[in-house]
Amino acid sequence: MKKEYPQIKEKLWKEADSLALANVQRNLEGAFWKFFREPKVGFPNYKSKKHSRKSYTTNMVNGNICLQEKSLKLPKMTPIKIKLHRSIPEC
Repeated sequence: MKKEYPQIKEKLWKEADSLALANVQRNLEGAFWKFFREPKVGFPNYKSKKHSRKSYTTNMVNGNICLQEKSLKLPKMTPIKIKLHRSIPEC
């Protein structure tokens, strides 16, 4: 990806979680694959400026995501306050 997008600075690549970047690329490939293979599906939908939801997708590897009291610890981020809906392993 670094070769395809040289305008993105090296600092950004180091700040972003590698699994989150991999998930984005995988979702994009899947959307375009469905678009070309299954015409009934239609164009891929992108995030809207008007109706946006802040979201983040990553994978849990070797306990990198854990629950600390009422906050969630994610890779390369400070703990985030959450409302717990599912069980998450505690640190």
